[in-house]
Amino acid sequence: HKPAKVVHLWKKVKLRRTYASVDYDSFSRAIRYYYKSGLMIKTNRKHIHRFAQK
Repeated sequence: HKPAKVVHLWKKVKLRRTYASVDYDSFSRAIRYYYKSGLMIKTNRKHIHRFAQK
């Protein structure tokens, strides 16, 4: 697994231009919102994130 790569891709997709460092821990806390809104689905595996189909 490459958590740093996931964070980099997430910033690219979300068009985030932040000067603050974003690590995997802060990323994983931030995406909890997407679980509650139904955009992402929880998995039982570490470093695995799944988008919901709408």
